[in-house]
Amino acid sequence: RPDTSFLWFTNPCKTMKFIVWRRFKWLFIGLIILLILLLFAAVLLYSLP
Repeated sequence: RPDTSFLWFTNPCKTMKFIVWRRFKWLFIGLIILLILLLFAAVLLYSLP
């Protein structure tokens, strides 16, 4: 049975994966990388004398 043949109310996490992850995968990855870089810059600026 393929992954898409399921009832959306029986597994909402799988539904969100199919709807959201396929459309916004690169946006999520980019935001995570940007957040890591901003945290690194904040720690760097905080630790400067």
